[in-house]
Amino acid sequence: MRQLHAVLSRITGPTKVCLGGLALAMLLSGCGTAITRTTLTPPLAGMGSYQWTRGTINDGSGGPIAACTPATPPAPAFPAPPTTGELLVGYQDWRNTVVDPPGVMCPSSRASRWHGLMVFDMSAVAANLRASPHRLLTASLSYRVGSWLKVPQSAQALDLCVRSLELARGYETPAPFVLVELDPRFGDFPQSAPSRLGATTLPSQVPLGQVTSSGQVTVDPAGPNPTVTVDVSLLLSDWAERLAQEPVGSVESGRFGLAVLPVGPSIQQLGLTNPPPSPVPPNRATARCTSILKNASLTVTVGR
Repeated sequence: MRQLHAVLSRITGPTKVCLGGLALAMLLSGCGTAITRTTLTPPLAGMGSYQWTRGTINDGSGGPIAACTPATPPAPAFPAPPTTGELLVGYQDWRNTVVDPPGVMCPSSRASRWHGLMVFDMSAVAANLRASPHRLLTASLSYRVGSWLKVPQSAQALDLCVRSLELARGYETPAPFVLVELDPRFGDFPQSAPSRLGATTLPSQVPLGQVTSSGQVTVDPAGPNPTVTVDVSLLLSDWAERLAQEPVGSVESGRFGLAVLPVGPSIQQLGLTNPPPSPVPPNRATARCTSILKNASLTVTVGR
């Protein structure tokens, strides 16, 4: 109970400590005192997909004259870029598995990662929180999965190519909808971090044909566009704590950035940034999980 109170106090602000079997319900309702809830729907200010690619598609094991042809499998084309109102999130790996006569597998390989960034205009929320103390603060993010592709494909399951959501700060809000290709020499994704109260993670897959709730996530796989709803209250709590430290009129206090991170190993974990770079391992020669996210919306509830 002590740990529960500590966590909820950071989300709801100062509150009474209630004891007994109904402590949680009473704590959320202010120990019997009715809470007046205000629902806010911050507009989406901007969103971007950030692509980072490392590797090559034409180096052979013996240099330019190495016989690494025909490439097996062929280097795949990148997925279609997102259009207005969409995010592309996921990974795509490739390795040329041709073995040269000396018995050395070609090191030609390529790895790409797409991170998403959603930025919501929090002007109304910031003004509301600064008006008077609050006892309850929650937030829910909802989006639809426009399309997805997993290699190898999971049987009888919806593959979710999003691994987690994190709070992003210290960035420029992207244009309303944009695809950013990061410089392969220096590129990295916008900085983000999980909430100090705990990670916001999504399951890698959910069964088809039924609504699934797992921790902070609810997935309705009904077509044509499955719906994912994520409780992002922990991330909003971190944002609200920092709001108190921001001067009135600060750009940071007016925006809530959510970084959308893909499943799978990172480019660094694969070793493509090592000196010298390691190639993509053969068992990931055709690995891919990419999805298009759209219709993102945020709902914030403030209780007093």
